[in-house]
Amino acid sequence: MATFLERYLNGQSAEVWSDLVALGDQVRKEPVLSEAQAVANETMRRARHNLEVLIPRLANAGYRFGIPMIEGQLEWLNDKLARPAESAGEKLRREMKLEEKAKWEAELKRIGTMPPLKNPQIFYPPDSDKTVASEFKNIEGRAKGPVPLSIRAWHQHVGYVSLEGAHDVLNPRGNPIADPLVIKPIDKLYTAICYALPDKPAKLGISPNDARKAKPPRLPSIGEYSITLPNASADCPFEDEWRGTTFVNYLRKAFEWAGFPGWERDPNPPRELIAKLTDGLLPL
Repeated sequence: MATFLERYLNGQSAEVWSDLVALGDQVRKEPVLSEAQAVANETMRRARHNLEVLIPRLANAGYRFGIPMIEGQLEWLNDKLARPAESAGEKLRREMKLEEKAKWEAELKRIGTMPPLKNPQIFYPPDSDKTVASEFKNIEGRAKGPVPLSIRAWHQHVGYVSLEGAHDVLNPRGNPIADPLVIKPIDKLYTAICYALPDKPAKLGISPNDARKAKPPRLPSIGEYSITLPNASADCPFEDEWRGTTFVNYLRKAFEWAGFPGWERDPNPPRELIAKLTDGLLPL
């Protein structure tokens, strides 16, 4: 009988994850645990490979990673600086805004010349297995239970990613339809669980939702896609996401749509460009 990993490698990726999730917390028992961990690791190795292919392709297609956010900050500062400063306090605040503006302008210039895979605001892989293991020991201690195998494997192999930005076709500025892939770094997961109520399941935001990604800078906005800990399963619900799906299936959809899974709900998505960007990406 084929193992879970053998089935996964033979093309039954979605079926294998469905079977692992159906086991619930029984997935933590050997010999299933070792097999499930092997599947989770292979899945997230593929996810990292896909990002390392996709991010440069997006840059070559004219995608503006993070730049609209900086431009929004500069627009806000320029608006404030256009107002006269009369009192001593207003003049001091103006000097502070000028300093802030200079920093944002320097950041805009830096991003424009940096290869996107080297930009930690776009992609930041894990420092080391030892560091990730230590982080999860702390997280599971606070949660009083385990983290799903999928979440752990993501942070072991991938880390932080943000495809927030703008492109006239892929991700029109201010439009929430595209829902670019964003997964927060592991230290944000630990920070979130430190604020959770003790002895209660902790609902933790791991990605801003579609509306929040599309909001203009400086405008208040709430809303996140979340997971709940502890969870002993292979995978977990990706809560408050419009599909009502799991974390792995969200990632699967994200790569099917070139990092912009929200296009699945649109009757006229940019299929031709998405097909070019996703050509040869590995199935999750």
